[in-house]
Amino acid sequence: MTMRVLYVIDSLIGGGAEHSLAHMAPGYAEQDLELHVAFLKSRWDVADALRDAGAVLHPTALDQSRPRQLRALVRLIRELRPDVVHTTLWEADVLGRTAAALTRTPVIGTFATSSYSADRVTDSSVSRIKLRFAKLMDLATARFVVRFHAVSEQVADDMCERMHVRRDRIVVVPRARRRDLLGEPSNERRTAARQELDIDATTSVVLAIARQEHVKGLDVLVSATCTLTSRLPGLLVLVAGRPGRATDDLERQIADTGLGATVRFLGARTDVAELIVAAD
Repeated sequence: MTMRVLYVIDSLIGGGAEHSLAHMAPGYAEQDLELHVAFLKSRWDVADALRDAGAVLHPTALDQSRPRQLRALVRLIRELRPDVVHTTLWEADVLGRTAAALTRTPVIGTFATSSYSADRVTDSSVSRIKLRFAKLMDLATARFVVRFHAVSEQVADDMCERMHVRRDRIVVVPRARRRDLLGEPSNERRTAARQELDIDATTSVVLAIARQEHVKGLDVLVSATCTLTSRLPGLLVLVAGRPGRATDDLERQIADTGLGATVRFLGARTDVAELIVAAD
């Protein structure tokens, strides 16, 4: 008998969690799992990839208030009657867990990152009151979860402590990427990728793939670059990812440290696999 999974995620924007879902989606069909994806915000970047993989998409009270979205999720779960609800990212976690509890449906939650770390408190763009409220909501709804999935051992250990979850309730499954889409590395591919970026064969290249937000630690990367350049003359640091609230601060930091020729912002990219091949 086919198992039906309702995956609840904040949006289908082209971020890490969303691309992970798109890459994993074909595996659901291979395992005879029926995948339904509910999302809460009007971003459709990975929608086509999900549809191509056989997932059924459910825009759920898009961009409306949280109470309306909660009611819509409850209705959806009652209509679909999934065997399990799986949630990822804060909005989806809080609303999806609550809706699953109200409909007495088993729910699994993903720890996609080490949330509530000390560096979040130092982020001037994040209100401490809002962060504390977010954690309280997270803690309150976490009790509905039958099992947690973490993307790494580090994330599992961090969230075990911060969310007061027993470690044996967290299963670590590293997020995979589809080999058929990424392709295989080769010297020829590396040369072509570097030529496209106007980088010669001898340049040492460090690549960061992250949106420009404080939580991604790109300011730490820039600080480290100051040390690395003394050891690796001619070093080039590439940052692939969309601009964000940390962009202005990062640009000032780069200007103040004289790294304008060393750190290159590439913006949002669709050729990340080629960037990885080009990097050291």
